[in-house]
Amino acid sequence: MPGPEGDTSGLFTVSADQLPVSNITVTLTYRGTAADGSDYNSVAIVTIPAGSPNATFTLDTIDDGLYESDETLVVGIDSVTGG
Repeated sequence: MPGPEGDTSGLFTVSADQLPVSNITVTLTYRGTAADGSDYNSVAIVTIPAGSPNATFTLDTIDDGLYESDETLVVGIDSVTGG
């Protein structure tokens, strides 16, 4: 998500490899040098609805007012249930 803090959002998509017959709950993890709550607002859980191939979520950056060098953010999947 390159860009100034507070002015940038990242749109992410979580996809299923088959159409689910029931909701899929995806629990996300975050790592990197950017800090949750001061550099961005995390999303903990994303739900792919039954019958849908994917779900999207947005991560918004926060302008903390500090001059900082480039920071990293890696979004991962911790667990998946349902489907």
